[in-house]
Amino acid sequence: MAPELGALTPFRAACLAGPLGVVMLLGGPRRVGGPSYSTVVATGGEVVWGIGFLILSVALLVANRWWHRLLFHAYMAAATGYALFVAAFISAAFSMSTAGLTGIVVYGWVAWMHIIAAAAVSTGAISRFLLRVLRIRRN
Repeated sequence: MAPELGALTPFRAACLAGPLGVVMLLGGPRRVGGPSYSTVVATGGEVVWGIGFLILSVALLVANRWWHRLLFHAYMAAATGYALFVAAFISAAFSMSTAGLTGIVVYGWVAWMHIIAAAAVSTGAISRFLLRVLRIRRN
């Protein structure tokens, strides 16, 4: 089955998570040091987050190629990583008046896209519930 136009395929998700991990690793603390990222740096640092997103990228590619049952979990793990970014950015926004707010919207949207993709590839009860909620919300 061909993915619909604009769908978040595992390759596209990996193309998002992989470069994010590389940028965090190569950028170091000076490049990942804006007010919004202060909470991210305080909760493991850019090395931990960078390695985490690289692992997610590899997991998405491996699951898509060899172990399709793992794809739901890889998508949800990626959604969790982006949701943790949202939580870190919200925490920074409450504690610092100079923290940016756009990251909350962008990473929140990316997390939501991963949840939708996970629901689309799963055959379990959770995915049926999520797809029903999405259809109701769309109509």
